[in-house]
Amino acid sequence: MALLAFILNWFNLYIKGYVIKCLMRNLKEHALRYIITLLIDFYSNNSSREVLEKQYIHLTDSLILNLIPSTINIITFIVYFLHFINAYI
Repeated sequence: MALLAFILNWFNLYIKGYVIKCLMRNLKEHALRYIITLLIDFYSNNSSREVLEKQYIHLTDSLILNLIPSTINIITFIVYFLHFINAYI
């Protein structure tokens, strides 16, 4: 029984680490893309207000369409995973 608990705990930590690593990589990629597009738009003769309005809309869409569903999926996975682990231990 202790071996099963150890294996499940190790698997849980491995999955959490992998998910966190993927989220951090995606966050870094989106942040870099955001900064680069902001600089390109700023230096291509657009006014600052136009650039900021467009980037704000893009950032809001990114948060709503990418980050919130991913967070809900991760929380759901953790709740179900912990529920099933507690049911078998």
